Amino acid sequence: TIKIDKNIKNIDFNSFEEITNYPYVFKDKNTVYTLNTDDDKIATVFDFRGIDYKINELSGANPNTFEIIEPNYFKDNKNVYYFSNKEKMIKKIENVDSESFEIMNDDYAKDKNNTYYKGKIFKEADVKTLDKHYDENNNGYKIKDKKKVYKTKK
Repeated sequence: TIKIDKNIKNIDFNSFEEITNYPYVFKDKNTVYTLNTDDDKIATVFDFRGIDYKINELSGANPNTFEIIEPNYFKDNKNVYYFSNKEKMIKKIENVDSESFEIMNDDYAKDKNNTYYKGKIFKEADVKTLDKHYDENNNGYKIKDKKKVYKTKK
């Protein structure tokens, strides 16, 4: 059970809800909150199993349209966000075209202008030909473009 101090003034508890618990992401009518961002704006602290956690505001995220689209990816009406398992942090993907954004797998994605690897622009891949292909020999999907097949998780 998560206990959040109801005396905190910047959270609207009437609209406060959990979006996902891995990573922890919450929202109210005004703001999207997460445990870790690259923004230092601390909203509050909550207690879970005797451990205090900081909740940070995810700057610029629109709580009215913010949603999870894949376990590592979130979006709102203007931006796409990536959760890095390594950094344990949600970050806005820079220069993304959210209308054409397409997830290939946990690590690879693309839009009409760029390819992305773990939430960062990946210049090595060709945006026009990057795609997910079924590989009968390995009984799974591979990410490849006209130049090469890219390493994916097993």
